[in-house]
Amino acid sequence: MARKDDEHVPLIVPSLHNDNNSQLQQGLHVEVQDPGYQNSVQGNVNNCEMQIHTTSTFRRNLGAVRNFLHTNKYVVFGALCLVVLVMAFSRSINFVLIVRLSTQMKHYGYFLSSILIPTMSNIVYWPIAWFKMFGTRSVTKEMRKFPVYRFVIMGFLTNLANLILVIASSNVSGSVNVAMNQTIIINNMLVSMIFLSVRYNILQFGGTFIVIIGVILNVLPLFLSGRSGTSSTEWIWALVLLISTFFQAIANVYIEHYLKKEKLDVFYMVAWIELFQLLFGILFFIPFLLIPWNPNSIVKSASDLPNYMLYSLKCVVGMNSLKGDICDGVYWVAILFEVFNVLFNVTQLVVFKHGSSTLAMIALTSRLVMSNLFFMIPFIAGPAFQQKLSNLDIESLFILVAGIVLYSITKERTLDKNPLNEKLLTFLNWLKDKIRKAAR
Repeated sequence: MARKDDEHVPLIVPSLHNDNNSQLQQGLHVEVQDPGYQNSVQGNVNNCEMQIHTTSTFRRNLGAVRNFLHTNKYVVFGALCLVVLVMAFSRSINFVLIVRLSTQMKHYGYFLSSILIPTMSNIVYWPIAWFKMFGTRSVTKEMRKFPVYRFVIMGFLTNLANLILVIASSNVSGSVNVAMNQTIIINNMLVSMIFLSVRYNILQFGGTFIVIIGVILNVLPLFLSGRSGTSSTEWIWALVLLISTFFQAIANVYIEHYLKKEKLDVFYMVAWIELFQLLFGILFFIPFLLIPWNPNSIVKSASDLPNYMLYSLKCVVGMNSLKGDICDGVYWVAILFEVFNVLFNVTQLVVFKHGSSTLAMIALTSRLVMSNLFFMIPFIAGPAFQQKLSNLDIESLFILVAGIVLYSITKERTLDKNPLNEKLLTFLNWLKDKIRKAAR
């Protein structure tokens, strides 16, 4: 029925910014003379009330689920175990791919480790970091105020550890290389005890001991077979490898400290670290290549540097330049490596943040055996392909997993006051005063 033009239909609709249902019911008043129109408006009001009630209920249920997931110790432990498993899995494939790349690009090792890989990582991480900074609220203003010089320290320590590792690993046998790299566990525990005031219980020491047994079982056949060939010079380089793991442990603990203290976003942090790793790689490019550490290097003088860069870039796109180059398909291997490298870096920092760097290092020992599984896949291993897996590999894997689980059952304890740290600070202050007096 049509209404007359002079018919008055007052409609009062208050602001709906308040989600309280009672206020909505009290504030909404409709005065109409048309019953059909009144029923239509009342139906809209009822639908609005139902939607508000449904949304409010959903938010309460979602909050309850989130609270349960964050507070239930079994859920937290299970989630952490899953992340650790993904980290170890991605690192195992990653290791096989980097061995393959190192074999194919044996003349261009420094370009691979310090230029190519950090460049690809920056291309991946920074768009994600920018999206999280400007497209979401994941990276807060407080996170952006975090001092950049600390990212510089993280990048420097990581780059320094990698440089020493690259130099030393080319001068020792595979068995010594594998064995010495596992000392990262002991170094990480010591550095955490000194600088993070971490203390370990009997289960964690027991888990670490079991992991070390598993490592010994995995490495021992290499020594007994006579392939180690450890000369006196090689043991000096093994000591250099030990130093590289010490610097890596310092980097791990430093990153863990600020991840937990400042609650930094993982992608934001890793983007900055990769940026400074690349910058330090470029900075050390010329002096590092002029050091006669690599018998496969084509750089004998500064005049060889342009050819080195040219041949490195050609190898990346699959073009051989020197005898012994196996550059076919390097580009897709590098891309596949970066995919698993991103997965590994992110999951490792998540373990640092919600577990510890020591837990991550202990868990990564499983890579010793898991990598052997992937070396048996020609598509992944390429020139580094191997055909069999020994019974000892399988036994050591079970031992390593048992040690990792035993270590991760309980949380590490942190002291309020660390006597070791206080003594170290006292010694450093005393040494600083002595230096100042001597300078005068």
